[in-house]
Amino acid sequence: MTCYRILGEGSYGKVVLASHPAIDQKLAVKLVQKKRVFKANDCNAIFRERDILKAARESPFITHLFGSFQTENHLIFAMECLSRGDFFDTFVEGAPFPENTIRYFIAEMLCGLQFLHSKEIVHRDIKPENILLDDAGHIKIADLGLAVSGVTESKRIEGRAGTILYMAPEILQRLPYFGMADYYALGIIVYVMAVGGHPFLSCDESSEEILKKVTTLEPDYPEDMDTNLRDIIERFLCKDQEKRMRLVSEIREHPFLQMVDWKETENGKSPPPFPAGNLSEEDLSEGVPVDEFIQSVDRGKRIKPEKQKEFYGFTYVSERLKLQPVA
Repeated sequence: MTCYRILGEGSYGKVVLASHPAIDQKLAVKLVQKKRVFKANDCNAIFRERDILKAARESPFITHLFGSFQTENHLIFAMECLSRGDFFDTFVEGAPFPENTIRYFIAEMLCGLQFLHSKEIVHRDIKPENILLDDAGHIKIADLGLAVSGVTESKRIEGRAGTILYMAPEILQRLPYFGMADYYALGIIVYVMAVGGHPFLSCDESSEEILKKVTTLEPDYPEDMDTNLRDIIERFLCKDQEKRMRLVSEIREHPFLQMVDWKETENGKSPPPFPAGNLSEEDLSEGVPVDEFIQSVDRGKRIKPEKQKEFYGFTYVSERLKLQPVA
């Protein structure tokens, strides 16, 4: 595997642009330092993320995991790399969006979220940066590092997780919650797409101020906003998760979505409103082998042999991975 540049960094490690001669596709490779996993005392989280990505492999609206493997000091996820980047780039430049764009976005996001929830998975960090666009303009939900499986209405979880600007009231209030928290985050994004600003918050507010506003304030809506668009946003942003669940139970039948061809959308055939444009090909003529890249950016003590057993069984290869012979 050859690495070219860093795409992003997180608490556990880095995501880099990479390629492999046996795969005719660019890869987003997540490098997780084992020593950071041990420091966080949460080895199970790495296996949980891998297993959730495996469970989500059937959906075209979730980024695909091609495989996972490990070196002496690193755990590595090889993911599909989406050339158009995350939705945040489009998000900040485009708001407010036309209604047909908002409708398309809601439809594909619903397909992705409903798939996750059908597998008893709650994402917990839905935000523009974690929504990617493929070459054609279709949506891919990414970064399932905070996702939790085995979550249903009757089997809820607790604990704050995610990005505070998109946290549901039940998470901020530290109440038991389930997949409805993802719908609330979707509502925040849709509101910003429709209006151009956050429904409650401004910059540099304390956690206490955010909690108070999110749990007490109602959004302002432009007088000329389409009534059906407003209604679907209000359903997503309902502060009571029990009521929110009832309001979104038949969300595909909502009047704002009546023009959506759900079969076409589920199959990834719905024409995206984002023009494909001319994507410039990145120069991949120069790179370094993954081992050299790791050694150059992540120096540190080696993991002791007795600790390596914590990661037995981490390797996985997707059935979608069509390897080509390496010359």
